[in-house]
Amino acid sequence: MSKRDEAQALVFSARWDGDAQAAFEAYVERSRAQRDHHLLRKAVALETTRDPACLRGAIALRHRALEAMKRRDKHARIFTAVTVAAVHRRLDEDDVAEHLLREAIALVPIGARMLEPEQQPERVLAHLLEHAGRTEESDATWASYVAYLASLRFPIVPRKLEAIARDAGVVGIDGSAYRGLDDAAEHFVVNHHVRRGLSSLFDANRAALVALDADARLEPLVGPQPGELRRAVPELGAYLARCAVRSAGASYDDGPHLTASRITIRGETRDPFAAAFRVIERGASIPRVFDALIA
Repeated sequence: MSKRDEAQALVFSARWDGDAQAAFEAYVERSRAQRDHHLLRKAVALETTRDPACLRGAIALRHRALEAMKRRDKHARIFTAVTVAAVHRRLDEDDVAEHLLREAIALVPIGARMLEPEQQPERVLAHLLEHAGRTEESDATWASYVAYLASLRFPIVPRKLEAIARDAGVVGIDGSAYRGLDDAAEHFVVNHHVRRGLSSLFDANRAALVALDADARLEPLVGPQPGELRRAVPELGAYLARCAVRSAGASYDDGPHLTASRITIRGETRDPFAAAFRVIERGASIPRVFDALIA
């Protein structure tokens, strides 16, 4: 292996034990240029793990990278604050994340920032507030983010539940068609049980949703692969419906297609996909939306 290949392996490795840290620090010390890039790349590698020590290492590296950049580069500070806040959220440290995000928002008006829409601190803060149950604050923050999207030269339209329901896939990840709510829920259980190792998903109760919500901090419910969003809302909605049927006395009301299906509880019809949408699009707490669904 060439020295260049060794350096690349060192930077992109997710190891962060004593030897790995020492080797990386020696490499950064030898680097005459782009030290901030090496620090950021290593942080990204560490953030692919679920190890709290690695995640804290990533936070420290991102702060060091920021110090290595131009101190007056407010856009770099905003971007770093958003990425560090995201890691604090994975560590269940929302108070620290909120402080970082509010500081970032105060630095530069949203319309003057050189950031991609998904990198805007308002979007991340709205998710944080929604998850905490601070709905009014979340809605206000989300409204400012949506207004920014509408002001773009090529406006970006936020996703609507109706559009997701219309475009929802009719087959699960294994290629088999959904056969109603309970079958779609089974697809969710099989897929996420394998990905996350959560045996509690088989219980289909509120405790399972609490465990799923905690795990979603470390691995989002929707990944980067094409088609995941088309499955995420329908399958999570179906799983919420299964939890309602098994632990809250609800009954299935299968419609002509999956996202037209509903549940009935105490004589009232409820939409589990609206609850799932609030989780996926707005970052709501999974057990909290379940409580509202069956209330």
